[in-house]
Amino acid sequence: MESNGATVSVVIVTYESADFVGGVLDALERQEPRPDEIIVVDNASTDGTREVLDRFDVVRVDLDDNIGFAAGCHAGADAASGEVLVFLGHDSIPEPGWIAPLVDAALLPDVGAAMATLVDADDPDRFNTSGGHLSYVGLAWVSGLGDPVPAVEPDLMDVAFPSGSAMAITGETWRRFDGFRSDLFMYLEDTDLGWRLRLAGLRVVRCHRSRVRHRYDFARTPSKMFWLERNRWLVVGANFRPSTIVLLGPALAVTELGVLAVALRDGWIGAKLRAMRSAASASGGNRAARRRVRASRSVGDGAMLAAMDHGVGTVRQIAAPRGVGAVDALLGAWLRLVLPVVRLVDRRSLDRRR
Repeated sequence: MESNGATVSVVIVTYESADFVGGVLDALERQEPRPDEIIVVDNASTDGTREVLDRFDVVRVDLDDNIGFAAGCHAGADAASGEVLVFLGHDSIPEPGWIAPLVDAALLPDVGAAMATLVDADDPDRFNTSGGHLSYVGLAWVSGLGDPVPAVEPDLMDVAFPSGSAMAITGETWRRFDGFRSDLFMYLEDTDLGWRLRLAGLRVVRCHRSRVRHRYDFARTPSKMFWLERNRWLVVGANFRPSTIVLLGPALAVTELGVLAVALRDGWIGAKLRAMRSAASASGGNRAARRRVRASRSVGDGAMLAAMDHGVGTVRQIAAPRGVGAVDALLGAWLRLVLPVVRLVDRRSLDRRR
């Protein structure tokens, strides 16, 4: 297919996906027009995923080891020939007509990445996410979970970050920003990419006319919480300036105490402590990530902070700890206090670069 003259490659990363990926590929094969190519990267599945893939006419990248979702996306992008890359989750069922408006949005000159409107797989009139929340302490979560999808919305809406479950990005932009951070393995790689794109002055948008059904289950396994917490610190450490992190230090410390309390309450404290050690040991890789951010940055931390959430009271996936309202108020007050200082540092830093 061609959209605005551009060829399109759909990339799907699988791991133990036998129960889901067949439905995704069936839906893609019914699309008119069909994408120019469909690339499936399998992360050494042992559950019959590869036997399911044998039934379909796709480009296969079969890996010997599980290298993670982020690196798997890179393997798919490296194998792709399309000018636009569309990443689709192994449990994300595209609805008819989903791909053209998504690709058109990604091709706009001021857009870095575009995500589809993700709806509940069993109730497609309700959001799986309407765009995502990103707090300045690095916590990220889906927005609008379970809310009705409005019949009328703007065609494109700015969002905090694109969902890796259904997003489009030009190959040129993917290569310029080095795509997802492979060292994140899985989780928050899309949050990180969206943050970096916005720091470079590009928009991240949700496309109303592109609909994808997502089978979403926020299972708080220790493994998932390990990667979420580890990567939260790596993303914050790479994308904020060191001076901003110092200014936000008290708020970050209060948040850390709250996360530790939730981890203890919900039984994943061991995973939390391992995540802290892992994030600390990954400082070398984060220094390289900071250099990449610095090289492409045109937007200050002040502008990012002003657009971020300060509280976590709207998280629907977990039971909020007692006193979360007071903590949210404290985090908001601290942000208002330090924001003028962050903006002052921004002006001086950006003036030096000019």
